[in-house]
Amino acid sequence: MNEKKDGGKYSDPDLEKFFRDNRRMVERIIKEEKEILLETAKAEKAKAEECAKEQSERVRGVAADVFAIINDPEVQKHFTAVGIELLLGMNALLQASPIPDNLKDFASNAEHRARQSAESAKKASGEAKTEPEKVDIDVAPKKRKTTKPKTDE
Repeated sequence: MNEKKDGGKYSDPDLEKFFRDNRRMVERIIKEEKEILLETAKAEKAKAEECAKEQSERVRGVAADVFAIINDPEVQKHFTAVGIELLLGMNALLQASPIPDNLKDFASNAEHRARQSAESAKKASGEAKTEPEKVDIDVAPKKRKTTKPKTDE
């Protein structure tokens, strides 16, 4: 074959003659390949859309399940209790801290408002008023005597 470079394009007289002589056949082959490519692309697009639809439905189902779990009244009751307990614990921490009295008063007022909120939530839910259980914690427990294990010597 006699190839030469001409302005970035290659030219081959034998190849050019083949295409001139067989133009209809080459065009038909190109047309058939193009149709096959388009059919394959359409089929793949349909598969991708179906897969996306299935995944979207699955995700919506999972999201609905999670939403139902989070919105369960029993779960909400516990999360609310945890939030209030955290607030009360922080107040106790602030009361025991060496901070100015005005900050301690602020924390006490916050605790009072938290207790009011808890009571109103209990009334709204129909629960009876219950006082929080008092827990006696020994801040500095006494050291226990340790005994040395007996060794046979």
